Amino acid sequence: MKVVQRFYHLILFLCLLAKLTGNAVAADKSTYSIAISTEDIIAETLLERVAQELSVNFELVRFAEYAPRLDAVISGEVDFASSVTYTDERAKNLIFSAPTNLEYTYLFSSTKTNIKDISTLAVPSGTVFAELMRTQNPNLQVVEFNTIAEAKDLLFSGKVEGVVDSAAQLRFMALAGMNAQLLNYQFPLKPVSLVTAKPENIELLKKMEQYLHQPERQRLIRTTAENYQFEVQRQALRKRVLFSGVDLSRPFKVIVEDYRRYGVQNDNGKVIGIAADVIFEACQLMRLECDVQTATEGDWQSMYESLRSGEIDILSPITIVPGREELVHISDRFYKTESIVVKRNGYKDGVYRTVSELISERIGVIKGGMTAKVLHRRLPHKSFRTYTTAKEQLKALLANEVDYIAMPRLTYNELVRDTRTILPIVEDHTIGTVFSYGIGIAFRKNDEGKKLSELFNEAIRLIDMNNVIKKYDYQPDWQQTLFSQKKFTKQSQQLFLVITLTLVVLSYIWHKQSITDSLTKLKNRLALYKKYKHGLYSGQILVYFDVNKFKTVNDTYGHAVGDEVLKKIAENIRHYWNCDSYRIGGDEFILIGRIREQDIERMLSNIGCFEFTDHSCRKFNVTISYGYYLSSNDDLLLDDCIHIADTQMYKAKMA
Repeated sequence: MKVVQRFYHLILFLCLLAKLTGNAVAADKSTYSIAISTEDIIAETLLERVAQELSVNFELVRFAEYAPRLDAVISGEVDFASSVTYTDERAKNLIFSAPTNLEYTYLFSSTKTNIKDISTLAVPSGTVFAELMRTQNPNLQVVEFNTIAEAKDLLFSGKVEGVVDSAAQLRFMALAGMNAQLLNYQFPLKPVSLVTAKPENIELLKKMEQYLHQPERQRLIRTTAENYQFEVQRQALRKRVLFSGVDLSRPFKVIVEDYRRYGVQNDNGKVIGIAADVIFEACQLMRLECDVQTATEGDWQSMYESLRSGEIDILSPITIVPGREELVHISDRFYKTESIVVKRNGYKDGVYRTVSELISERIGVIKGGMTAKVLHRRLPHKSFRTYTTAKEQLKALLANEVDYIAMPRLTYNELVRDTRTILPIVEDHTIGTVFSYGIGIAFRKNDEGKKLSELFNEAIRLIDMNNVIKKYDYQPDWQQTLFSQKKFTKQSQQLFLVITLTLVVLSYIWHKQSITDSLTKLKNRLALYKKYKHGLYSGQILVYFDVNKFKTVNDTYGHAVGDEVLKKIAENIRHYWNCDSYRIGGDEFILIGRIREQDIERMLSNIGCFEFTDHSCRKFNVTISYGYYLSSNDDLLLDDCIHIADTQMYKAKMA
């Protein structure tokens, strides 16, 4: 009997153990499949962070089409799907998370077509885009497509005027030469969610939702999307530059008028200002060599004639007014300026509402300026006092020679900022803005000028104009100005003495460190230019390379991992290359020495192509792109050699 009881207890124990083991196995599922669009970099980045945070594994299943992605999750083929817009019909078969993010949506077209002007439109099959577009425009003819290749064919054949799709298709369409217009701020596009069809996944779905709703994750979504879109559009722009027919073998001569904050030469000889910064950034985005110089204020007409005669290629700033486009090509507006009237503090406050009422007042204007022309139209029978510069206007107002002066607000802000004392003048806010006008960039009236204006328009759209403008056009803070002046007066001598002594002590250390890159311990850009400032010796090869998708490595794995990748490359350089080597910035390296051309690819493969494992045992492949220049007694300067190698490298990237 005891034997039977023991046997019975043993059976119960084994059953309990089996049940517990089964539950443990069921609860231990740590790998889930998630359906995403083929090029959905945003979802890929976010899901990787979610997987790390929740200690699960996600197997990403990529779909080129939208409908099969939904079918896969509904059928249970995959566990989840990302970036799905809620509809009542879909909710019958799917479990939705709360909205996780906005899906960036674009209008792709062969020209700069506005969505409101389109009559035929293609949208991906199985999405909510068709219904949304018809809601906005009931007369719109909508065609559905299955693949993005079909969409491109519809555009190229002229069967539709535009294609609406998500940012996942941005790279394909942009590199195909399509214009991309972001629609998120033009239409009430719904946010997207994560979905599953399996009830057992609800708990994980809620955890993912909570994680993604954290402020830092929402910031990550935005920055990832912005960085991806910027990088894709920059690549597309550079490709268009290469195939534009513009002569890239020469520098473009650029003149920026030395006028207020548009373009001035600083103490280091660099031209800075709103117009100058825009041109510098645009040229850098397009990899154009631009020689930017300033010209004297008041000499604008001669610069304008120099552009028309072909002595220079580009001129800025230029006021965008009707008629000028017949003589030169002009870019889109990159800055809007407003003209105002300024008076002495306390003079006739609240008396006038418009400038047309200033009949009896003495008004000072800049001779030949746009403001003077506008005021002549507003007050046709009135004479004005003219001046050459804004400082002369200000002096006349302070001396009571005039009652009002008219000038751009940018000029007024600069005058009051640059004056050491508080000026007894104010803008007449009752009158308000006299008129406003756009500022652009002018190009020669020929085929190349037309192409440049179109390319610069695309580059300007990629520039953070708010960041550029706020550096130069801002209201003065008088309290802070007075405080800073007193503080500076008190501390200037002491600070000068401390700085002088510090520089003497540190000068030797700085000298030793000045020619060495602190991260990789390779020589730096300064060392490169010291040794090769007159160019290469005959038979030497200059190899220029950078790391492919290095920004993605930093964004995905962190800058610390990116630094380790650069250190590994430097280690490989020391192992496989016994001549001069330099890190000239970021992920860019230059090698100079003697090597057979047929051995370059093998040597660079050893240096820059490897599998990297970080401290968290995450693995990814590192590759590089390169170009080179072989010297042959041609007396090229170092910058010219680097430019040739850089151009060759970029063409290799785009191949």
